[in-house]
This record gives sequence, C-alpha cells and structure tokens, in this order.
Amino acid sequence: MSGQSELADPPRDGISAIQFAPEHNLLLVSSWSAEVRMYDVLVNMKRAQYTHKAAVLDCCWGTDQNRCFSGGVDRCVKSFDFTSSTDVVVGEHEKAVKTVCWQKELGC
Repeated sequence: MSGQSELADPPRDGISAIQFAPEHNLLLVSSWSAEVRMYDVLVNMKRAQYTHKAAVLDCCWGTDQNRCFSGGVDRCVKSFDFTSSTDVVVGEHEKAVKTVCWQKELGC
C-alpha cells in the first residue's frame, strides 16, 4: 500500500492550494479551473463547490468548517458559507490575489 489517496471528482485543472479543516476531516481545495471545492476525506466525497471568474490561487478556512475564503486571478476575495451555499465578494484588488489568511484574533 502506497499511503496515497486520490480525490474523487478532482478539479479539472491544477490544484493551487489545499487546507485541512482544524477539527474535522474536511479538505478545502482551490484550483486553476476557477473552483473551490470542499471534500470529506473519510468518505472521499466532494461536499460543496463554488466558482470564481478566473483561476483561484489560494483558500483558507474561516472561524470553523462552515465558512471559507478564497482569492485569485479575478482580483476578488470571496467568502463562502457552506451552510447556506452562498458566496459574497468581501474585497477587490487592483491585481490578482495571491494569498488569503484568516486571522482569528482580528476576526478577518
């Protein structure tokens, strides 16, 4: 056994970032196919997905497994609520968004 696993229903293009949820068996994946996907790694199943208008360069979890953030070539930072399956643009930049990071102490 190699100790490796492949994602069921992976992104159509290269993966740009991955983040495991701190307290759950969930994996957040951003990709050059303009998608952010959330997988349950225990059952190897995609649980949710949302899109940007262009490649997504980074993603991170919010305060818990119910919210994430992402940014990319479309110059937008998005927040996605997995409970309601809604995304909101929370910021825009002049150039691509290379990195996003949740700061628990600041709440942003």
